[in-house]
Amino acid sequence: MGISNATYYINGNYTVVNAYVNNIGTIRSTIRGLTGTVYVNYSTYVITALNINITSPTINLIPRIIVLAPRWALINATISLSTPKACQGFPVFYDGQFYVNNTYIGNVLVPCNGEGITWNVINTTYTGYHVTLSITNTTIMARVNIVPPSINVIYYLWNITGMSEYITVNLSIYGPYKYVILGREVGNSTLQVRYSLPINDTVLTINTGFNNITIQRPAPLISLESPAITIYRR
Repeated sequence: MGISNATYYINGNYTVVNAYVNNIGTIRSTIRGLTGTVYVNYSTYVITALNINITSPTINLIPRIIVLAPRWALINATISLSTPKACQGFPVFYDGQFYVNNTYIGNVLVPCNGEGITWNVINTTYTGYHVTLSITNTTIMARVNIVPPSINVIYYLWNITGMSEYITVNLSIYGPYKYVILGREVGNSTLQVRYSLPINDTVLTINTGFNNITIQRPAPLISLESPAITIYRR
């Protein structure tokens, strides 16, 4: 008799052990956690007791921001599951179904001395300049620092008509990921926006969601020119 294989279920923190007994077959038992004693029963008799001591796996949460908006972010949440290199004398598997901030990421089934990866994109809100993610029902957490975009005016054209004023502004957007600026997704590029103001409004304030940009109307230069006049005397 002996152990055929064992599977540790991370979510429920229990191990299912399949033991074989000659002339009887396979007997399945469950223990709490990774360590315990499996009692192999046949009918009303305990045939033997087998001690189980499985090493814990290593779980890492690796987040990466893909798109950042003023109040929310799309984050690629990757979970890696690494199992011990020193294996038991029988096959051991590690099974985990993972959620991050209650969003399903994926399922991983890895044998001993192996590694599995699963990932998914999650949408999360944030305040300040960081967001905290955690694998649901665990103490595994990751803090993601948020880098706001650098937004600058590189060109603007201010047109004045008899009834209103029209402004065309080119904004440069730079940062480590893509950003949602004024309803459009941009990254390391130029964004052109247009506005109209009532006549005699001399200040345009653009709320990008990340900051406010103020543009002052340039003072118009008005001049009167006349052609040269030559007087001929007869």
